[in-house]
Amino acid sequence: MPRKKSTSDEYILDVARTIFLRDGLGASTKVIARAAGVSEGVLFQRYHSKQKLFFKSMRVPLPDITMVMSDAESPSTALERFSLNILRYYRDIMPIILLFMAHPDRETVFKHDPDAARKVLSDAFGLEARMGVFLEQNNLVGQRDSQAVASLLLSSLIVRALHEQMGLDDSSSELGWLKSVTAALAD
Repeated sequence: MPRKKSTSDEYILDVARTIFLRDGLGASTKVIARAAGVSEGVLFQRYHSKQKLFFKSMRVPLPDITMVMSDAESPSTALERFSLNILRYYRDIMPIILLFMAHPDRETVFKHDPDAARKVLSDAFGLEARMGVFLEQNNLVGQRDSQAVASLLLSSLIVRALHEQMGLDDSSSELGWLKSVTAALAD
């Protein structure tokens, strides 16, 4: 009879993500196991390889897109607040995305499992459709195509988060930048 799991997969994956982000692709499974409070054998029993552990642990969470619609005075203010929160989300996950993209086996894994990228990054990049619905339901883009606005806005926010990660932009200029971008997209 197999032993009951005392350490959840979610906890192990959270610990693994933290260590991969800290130590990079060369992170030790021994260090991950020790930090998670399990044996290295348990890691391999559950995930079969360091590569599978890496890809499972790099899954990024979906943001709560309803978090910003409280007491905005106008649709443009609501769109600015909304955009700022999504930008903060992309800032938080950008290191995960970059490490994921740097993995040397990424393309091989995708050839064998075409849905692998979608499984890992679907929450972060599947946000576009949900955001379009949210923009339309809250009348934040007037008569414009809400899906097109969502696509343009998310693309801008992703690039901004990437530029900040690379040191090309800094967050101190975010409000002016966001006001310009959202003004161009708002009704």
